[in-house]
Amino acid sequence: MKYGTLGLIRATEAPPMEIIFAKPRNPSPLAYGVKGVGELSSIPITPAIAGAYYAKDGKLRTRLPMEGTFYRP
Repeated sequence: MKYGTLGLIRATEAPPMEIIFAKPRNPSPLAYGVKGVGELSSIPITPAIAGAYYAKDGKLRTRLPMEGTFYRP
C-alpha cells in the first residue's frame, strides 16, 4: 500500500481558505516573529492518516508508529 493510493485529497482539491493575520497588542521582546505555525498544521495529520487507513482496512490504529502501514515491495 502506498501513501498516494489512500484516496486522500490533493492540494489542488482542498477547499478555499481565508487567511487572517493577527498581531498581538503587546508583543514579547523575546519572540522573534511567528513561532509554532508549522506545528499547528501537523496536529491533525496523524489522526487523518489513521482514519484513512481505518476506512481502507477497518483496523483502528491508536499508537505510533502505525502497524501494518509501511509499503514493502
